[in-house]
Amino acid sequence: MKFFLVLLVCIAICEAVIPPGVSHSNEERCNTAIDNNGEKCAKEYKGFTFNTEANKCEQLATKLCRPPLNSFDTIDDCNKRCKK
Repeated sequence: MKFFLVLLVCIAICEAVIPPGVSHSNEERCNTAIDNNGEKCAKEYKGFTFNTEANKCEQLATKLCRPPLNSFDTIDDCNKRCKK
């Protein structure tokens, strides 16, 4: 439990420090786990995410206010960036 709390704090700090528009490498973007504990919004974000265990892109629907780092608008973009 403490590990997840520390991880959440680290993620929050990184999100606050990295300015918007900073690009991330494909490897970093594809391997980042989805964290559903962020601020929720009424509008649902629909897109695609890369599942590292299955090595494939999957549909994503979340009500997070900001789309997660591991999210893509199209399955083609997800496959191009992440599929090995």
